Amino acid sequence: MTAEQVAQQLKEQDALIDSLWAEREEQEQRRRQAIQAGNNHVYEVGYSHSWMEYTSIANAEHAAKERLAEIDSELRQAYEEQRRLLEQCNTLAGLV
Repeated sequence: MTAEQVAQQLKEQDALIDSLWAEREEQEQRRRQAIQAGNNHVYEVGYSHSWMEYTSIANAEHAAKERLAEIDSELRQAYEEQRRLLEQCNTLAGLV
């Protein structure tokens, strides 16, 4: 692989990492909104008065948490790939 190819892959990896962070921030916002909606719902109508609606809110929060865990895993993989590409870049440049 040439230095130019590695550099292109690094750019693509950076773009992937940026998009994963943006999605992570969006999911975290959704999770916080679901928690707030659940808290507001319980406060306004009481826990037992609308179990179905509260369950729906809790499910939204759980789905956001699951996606956050997936994104964190994808970020770890992306950073590992980025590290590997940087090592390859250094090797091609004769720095290692």
